[in-house]
Amino acid sequence: MLAALKATESRELALTRDAAVFLFDQGFEVLTEQSMGTHRYDIIGGQLLVEAKIYDGKRRGLAAMVDGLKQIHQYANALADDGVQVDPVLLVFRLGGPRATPVAEYKIGNLRVTIAHVDLGASDESGSKARAPVPVITEEAITAVLRRRQPRGTAPAARLPGKRKK
Repeated sequence: MLAALKATESRELALTRDAAVFLFDQGFEVLTEQSMGTHRYDIIGGQLLVEAKIYDGKRRGLAAMVDGLKQIHQYANALADDGVQVDPVLLVFRLGGPRATPVAEYKIGNLRVTIAHVDLGASDESGSKARAPVPVITEEAITAVLRRRQPRGTAPAARLPGKRKK
């Protein structure tokens, strides 16, 4: 399915739609590419909010996770402002390149995000004989990147885990 698609956005969209079909088959009524206000949700249905990201040899796993976490945090906050509480899931697809260390969940502000990893890379990169993931991605590594990417003087940085107000 992905071999014919070259653009990252096209591959991400195809995998997102495939995930939505899977969720539908599991009994979830979900919508894909749903636009509400200034946001476009990859998958939304009931209390479920899914943001999908891909990484490969060009884009690293940590970058995909950080971008996805920032995005899903923004989406969940916008929905909460409208009185909608969601169970956020970051769906991270590995298509190739160095394998990211699976991080099962991450708390950003008051929002706990489940992170689901789907490894679609070649078996020599991710099978039992593959090298261990390098670098190891941890909650601390994610937090450090989120802090670096936070614009100066903005309030959300104070809500990141591990940062205390004085």
